[in-house]
Amino acid sequence: EFYERSLRVLADMDEAERCAAAGAAPRGRVSINASVSFGQHRLVPLVPRLLEMHPQITLDIALTDRIVDLMDERADIAIRWGQLPS
Repeated sequence: EFYERSLRVLADMDEAERCAAAGAAPRGRVSINASVSFGQHRLVPLVPRLLEMHPQITLDIALTDRIVDLMDERADIAIRWGQLPS
């Protein structure tokens, strides 16, 4: 089962690289996890312009000040600063 899933992951990566090389427009869902203050003051103001530039992107933004397990949250991008536990 691991081998079969690994083949699918590699095939998806190959397809993503081909699309990027062909100049394809960014598309799909992007999950972002950030602190509340950063999200409100820095991230959210950028969203309209990003979506205007890349209308095929869908954003899933989670703002929280608690430490989250990014694997459980399935975040593509996490923005944090300061001293964090390892």
